[in-house]
Order: sequence, then structure tokens, then C-alpha cells
Amino acid sequence: MLRGVAGIVTRHEAVLPPGGELIVGRSRSCGFSLRRCLPGEDATLADREFLRVSRQHFRVAWSGPGLVEVEDLSRNGTFVDGRRVDRVQLRNLQVKSAEIHMGGRDRFVLEWRD
Repeated sequence: MLRGVAGIVTRHEAVLPPGGELIVGRSRSCGFSLRRCLPGEDATLADREFLRVSRQHFRVAWSGPGLVEVEDLSRNGTFVDGRRVDRVQLRNLQVKSAEIHMGGRDRFVLEWRD
């Protein structure tokens, strides 16, 4: 489960299906599009914080039993638990969730749910 905890994505969630992947960004074509999180689109198009998020910012994907991969697809960077990453494998989501930060203020918690 990818759950928004700060910024535009607050209170928005997406489920990562077993064996699947999810692209997160501001493009409408993303599985998790920030544009769908907005109450009114016009005010946000000029928002500098919104524009710091790439059209396709990061990818979350199942990569094996108990493994989830986060891959940065942006120029501005993706941070997992405070560290900038290009690609990282997360192994213990059943025990401890991970925080994903992108843009200026948008943060997610990636957590395991049965």
C-alpha cells in the first residue's frame, strides 16, 4: 500500500498488486497521478512545488517474494527513508514501513497490508 502523508497526496492511497508495479508522478497516465489528488487543477499548474514533481517521478514494483523495488525516474530525485536513491530493494515492509519523499513536500508511506 502506498499512502500519501504530506503535500498534495495527503490521504490518497494506491494498492500495489502482487507482481505489479505503480508509476507515481504528475502525468495523468501514471497509476498514481498527483493531478487526480487536486481539488482544482488550474491553481496547481503554476505552483512551483507541483512542478518539482516529474511527469513520471518514481516506480514501485514487486521484484520477488517479500521484495519491493523503488526506482527514481526523475531529475529532482526520490528519497527513501531520507536517502536519495536511484534504485533500492526494500525487504522488510512487513516489519517496518518505508517513507518515500519527492518534490518539495509530497511524502508517502509504503507499507505492507494483508
